[in-house]
Amino acid sequence: MQTYILKVVPSEFPNCVRVFEIGAEQSLLSLHEAIASEFKVTGEQPHAFFLSGDFLDAASAFAGTPAGGGVTGIVRLSSLDLTKGMRFGYAFDYQAEDGLYVEVIDLAAGKAGESYPRVVSREGELPEPEA
Repeated sequence: MQTYILKVVPSEFPNCVRVFEIGAEQSLLSLHEAIASEFKVTGEQPHAFFLSGDFLDAASAFAGTPAGGGVTGIVRLSSLDLTKGMRFGYAFDYQAEDGLYVEVIDLAAGKAGESYPRVVSREGELPEPEA
C-alpha cells in the first residue's frame, strides 16, 4: 500500500509541526479527521482543502461538511496527483483567510498491520486558547 508522508503546520504557529502518514486510497475526509483530532479542533466544523495553497481560491477547493458530506469523503488522495514538495492549504474555519499548510514530504510503502492515518512526529505545541 502506498502512503503519503505529510507535514502539517498552522500558518499562525509555524513552530508547531505534525507529520502524518496516510494511505493513498484514503479520503480527504480521513485526513481532515486526523488533523482535526491532532490539533484539537472542537465542535463540528466545515472544512476544505485548497490545492493551490491559496485559501481564497474556490476553484482549487475540495470542501466537506461536519456530517461528512461534500466531496472530501469521496476524493481519494491518490486521485490528486500529489507529488513530493507539493504544498496545499487546509481550513476548518471559514471565518479566517488562513489555516494550516500541508506539504507532501515523501511517498512511502505502508507497513502491513499499521493503521492509517497516523501521526509519525510532533514538534512544538499550540498555545492554550484564551478564555
